[in-house]
Amino acid sequence: MSGEKLKTDKAEEIWYRLFLSEKFRGDLEKLKKYKNNIEYYFKQYTLFEKYEVKPTQRLLNLCDYYFGKKSAGKLGDHFPVRIQTPSEDELKKSKRAFIKLWIYDGTTREEILNHIKKNWQNFQSLFRLQNMPKIKGTRMITNKDKNRLILHLNKLSTLELWNKLGERPQKKIYKEMLIREILETEGYVTTFEAIKGVISRSRK
Repeated sequence: MSGEKLKTDKAEEIWYRLFLSEKFRGDLEKLKKYKNNIEYYFKQYTLFEKYEVKPTQRLLNLCDYYFGKKSAGKLGDHFPVRIQTPSEDELKKSKRAFIKLWIYDGTTREEILNHIKKNWQNFQSLFRLQNMPKIKGTRMITNKDKNRLILHLNKLSTLELWNKLGERPQKKIYKEMLIREILETEGYVTTFEAIKGVISRSRK
């Protein structure tokens, strides 16, 4: 192998351990004579399976690097996760776009998360290509207690809200403004617009 610096990752660690085996090095020498033939790629794959190693693309590329077929900058990443798109029949049954992830035994949590982060835009492209109805995302409600209190107060009359504040009714004022003042006495800081949004969503 050349003197190019390789990125240290799980694939390189697997390669290093395999390379410690004299038997593996001997099998590499046998593979060498096929390196310029199409047969090389089938035998390369079989070689890793012989040593019970899942041949990820980076491992295959490391083998190419060993034979001078690839440079260090073109070895890709080690992701022992495979993406599979659904069949037409599966799409009809699901009624929404989806993809499958094959996660092989021995894959770490970090490898899975890195794979998802690196391929997130690819996932979105695959969803669009499936031409299925778009599913709206669900926002997490961060303060459910505050929202429950808003909805409870909204059921009260304006007079009852004034009474909760311990004040006599004054000039005409929006109900949401009174609710905001009561929320502040309970330790909740929010806006007029946010209160309107909670009330509006509850009516849908």
